[in-house]
Amino acid sequence: MAFDSLRRVEYSLPSLEDFEDWLNEKMTQDTRLKSDQVYRIPVIVHVVHNGENPGEGANISYEQVVSQIQVLNEDFRRMQGTRGYNDDPAGADTGIEFHLAEYGPDGEVLGEPGIDRLYGGRDSWPSSPLRNPIETELKPSTIWDPDRYFNIWTVNFGGFVSRNLLGYAQFPDMSGLDGLSGTNGSASTDGVVIGYQYFGSSDKGDFPDLYAPFDLGRTTTHEVGHWLGLRHIWGDGDCSVDDYCSDTPNAAEPNYGCPEGKISCNSIDMINNYLDYTDDTCMDIFTNCQKERMLTVLGNSPRRKELVENTGTSVSTREMETKINVYVNQLTKTLYVEFPQPVDNVSLRILNIDGRLVVGEKQLNSSMNNVNVSQIKPGIYIVVLNDEESKIFSSKIIIQ
Repeated sequence: MAFDSLRRVEYSLPSLEDFEDWLNEKMTQDTRLKSDQVYRIPVIVHVVHNGENPGEGANISYEQVVSQIQVLNEDFRRMQGTRGYNDDPAGADTGIEFHLAEYGPDGEVLGEPGIDRLYGGRDSWPSSPLRNPIETELKPSTIWDPDRYFNIWTVNFGGFVSRNLLGYAQFPDMSGLDGLSGTNGSASTDGVVIGYQYFGSSDKGDFPDLYAPFDLGRTTTHEVGHWLGLRHIWGDGDCSVDDYCSDTPNAAEPNYGCPEGKISCNSIDMINNYLDYTDDTCMDIFTNCQKERMLTVLGNSPRRKELVENTGTSVSTREMETKINVYVNQLTKTLYVEFPQPVDNVSLRILNIDGRLVVGEKQLNSSMNNVNVSQIKPGIYIVVLNDEESKIFSSKIIIQ
């Protein structure tokens, strides 16, 4: 296993020759997913705690989880008006989106979309080459079907090796692909593990345990990049090794802080790339080559290719309504309405199944909105959104 001091990738990576030969062949054969479409990945976050109440310590709040999913979408979609936007010609909207799963493995409606709260029975979870109960105990016993869910675990890391650990990821598995022997972990451990103090964004709420300068959600962005096949921009070596992307300049080593203008390997380091080790405020770019690599992995790698949900619509013609997320936190009785960007003068109404008005017009004026529905009786309802001209969206919700 290879252990980095901060953000790191779990397991020894498949040999450069094996993985890059495979990836290059797939890219040459153009078996990657189409770059002008949007692909949605359902996420389940296993919140591992030691008996704390929801919203306390490692038992992080629903809102903190939502803030992290927002950051992933801002970063992977290069959303204007967010920290995930950049004007670099090499910068890419990857077309990859993440959404919290609404249903559990047995088809039941999740009380908190995308969250599986787990009592771990211990204060912390050590993670080292010699002893890693996360890999041997926690993940195999709690993972949801990785063909249907992208599994993320949030934990309180512990132990000497783990004291500087922010998160790690399982690299894409090549098992079952012709001519390749390299594997990188089984289906029973597939996913990403993040320290709960680094999961979510302090930009989007008051989450007191988030730890600066890694408090804006970029640890998860970095690790999901690994989960989709990206390598560190310095290639885990020196100037003689790269990350197999021509639009990320070679670097001699990882960068820390935000050393603008740093030069190594006779070029300016791309310190704002999500696959460096810089502070969260410094990061804002995936490149076009990194996008192509991730789409190739999504189109070919076991479990990744089964997981992706293709919207089947060109990005340029995709309607606003396919980007709106509406969901209910059944524990707090809160309805959330999430837009891909801030909105003005959008009104919300809630109707019962017979079409009768239950909640009158409420104005929505931001990208993330919430409405208290604790006074509404359990049942099935319709959420209707209107702009100044017409109805733009309707969705069925369940209040339990």
